Amino acid sequence: METDSFGSFKTKNLFSECNLSLPLRQLYLDLVSPLEGMEELCLSKRNITIKIPKPGAKYWEQAASMVNFGYNRLYLKGSDSTVDLEGEGSDRSDLNLTVVAIDKFGDKEIVVGTHRLVFSNNLEVFRLFEAAPGNKWLHEQRGGTGMMAEYTRLAFHPLIDALIKNLPAEQKQTVYDYRKWIMKNLWVFSQGAMKGLGVEVAYLILAPNVNRFLRRSNLFSTELSGVVPSRNEYSREIREKFKEYWKPDAEPQDRPKVYLAPRVFSDDKD
Repeated sequence: METDSFGSFKTKNLFSECNLSLPLRQLYLDLVSPLEGMEELCLSKRNITIKIPKPGAKYWEQAASMVNFGYNRLYLKGSDSTVDLEGEGSDRSDLNLTVVAIDKFGDKEIVVGTHRLVFSNNLEVFRLFEAAPGNKWLHEQRGGTGMMAEYTRLAFHPLIDALIKNLPAEQKQTVYDYRKWIMKNLWVFSQGAMKGLGVEVAYLILAPNVNRFLRRSNLFSTELSGVVPSRNEYSREIREKFKEYWKPDAEPQDRPKVYLAPRVFSDDKD
């Protein structure tokens, strides 16, 4: 019988994190401090809501901290400083919407997952990739008149990684299921937002591991053929700054690629 609960988990020693640089440690503490003092956390579908907070609002700030923590920890290893992702790339657009999944633990509401929708004729994906000779972007093939969007800045609360890291093997799957459920519902909500704005084509850049995660969440992106890394100065700077992400020396199949975003609908079943 299907249940709304993913399980309850003890918090003792859950958030000890000793191997972080000082700036990352502060971001981490900011994110986990609202959960201090709770002896047990219950992960449940019924407590999660999806919203679009206004820039600068509490949930928007939580999401920004999650993005900054996650991306700096994964892709700027060994650095003594952090890069503020709020000042990078896609935030230049006329319209971007931060979408958040909020879970409720006791009387505390915590952003547990986020991604961003960016709407522009000059998306970051167009600055990082270009059509190879003889090819066109999909929106160009369709005449280039419809609204375009890009999914970006996917991140989850470090609570989820802490649970996966510390739980016994037989309990880890429930946390994986929780994360997949968050991802699917963020996507369904965002699909509705894009439909309301008349988006015809939505792109996203995916590293192989993230693409595998989306597929496990029943979100199937289509790889876009005929695009290659751009040779402009911005692209070179970003790929140099985030080598851990872009993996310039790896085999092509192991590097991030451009995809067409999955199309999902609000009546999709989990």
